[in-house]
Amino acid sequence: MRSLPAGLGAALARPLTTFARLWRVERQDGVVIGLTDHDRDLVVEGTTYLARGGMVPGAVDARLGLDVDGLDVSGYLDETALSAAAIARGGFDDAVVEVALADWSAPEAGRLLLARGRMGEITVTGSRWRAELRGLSQRLMQGIGTAYGPDCDADFADRRCGVAIDGPAWGPLTAKAAGDAVAVMPAGGPARRAVAQMAGTTGAVAPAWTAILGASLGDGSVTWVIGPAYEVEGVVATGDALFLTDPSRDEPAGWFDGGRLTILSGVMAGVEGDVAQGGAGMIVPARPLPEPPPPGTAYRLRVGCDRRIETCAGRFRNTLNFRGFPFVPDPGAVTRT
Repeated sequence: MRSLPAGLGAALARPLTTFARLWRVERQDGVVIGLTDHDRDLVVEGTTYLARGGMVPGAVDARLGLDVDGLDVSGYLDETALSAAAIARGGFDDAVVEVALADWSAPEAGRLLLARGRMGEITVTGSRWRAELRGLSQRLMQGIGTAYGPDCDADFADRRCGVAIDGPAWGPLTAKAAGDAVAVMPAGGPARRAVAQMAGTTGAVAPAWTAILGASLGDGSVTWVIGPAYEVEGVVATGDALFLTDPSRDEPAGWFDGGRLTILSGVMAGVEGDVAQGGAGMIVPARPLPEPPPPGTAYRLRVGCDRRIETCAGRFRNTLNFRGFPFVPDPGAVTRT
């Protein structure tokens, strides 16, 4: 049962109401943002609610039992409240949202809480955003456990995957097996990986690493071949929200397909997104960036993984940690006659 402050009870009894809607958003990093559809800012219960024209609330869908409650709300993008860059970098993911009513003529009377939940999907179209508020029972609708399937269900380089992005550093007089790799940083070149071609022991002094892909270097009894790194950093030369270029990227075409792009500088610093195509001097985001990054914007690229057992074995030598079930028969093949 809702608790109704005495002041609000009197306001509800008046023939002409003076109510404003309030949205209180508490992000996972502790930042609190208050919004109202009133024409001026309101301070209610210690929170400042910013007046934002164009806020359009949807109907509150409250249900008995364990059905998922819901509410949609939309508004205009605003750098001081909900910006496209903050949404793109996940700043509002799973944020706690409270929807309430307050008497704008007497905000000191408090507020009447209508709904509470967590931010669900947020979509940006042009200059407007639209957010879905999910009820607490939404978490009970999420799947728990592992589903059988041929593809790996781990996130690349996480604890379950186990691939080390940086890789071990080179060390003197260290035994190496064929296929072992070390992370190297050639002078004047991008990050690389050196892969041992046969078992052996490294020398007492590190070789002069080169950035030339495919080059071979002797090191004690080990022969290294230079390959592209799993993660690199660079600077945007030209591009827009759909296509970026960086002539210094000389990794083979497709190396970063399905990978991850992170913007490191500028107003979009922290924005992340999947990569549709990457390598050979160009980057194509899977989804348009919130805005075109200007030349000189720093970024980070992570190698792509298509979650197949062939890629896990051939590119990453990580089949021991493969989290899929590639040898489980196709259900269709089992029932097919």
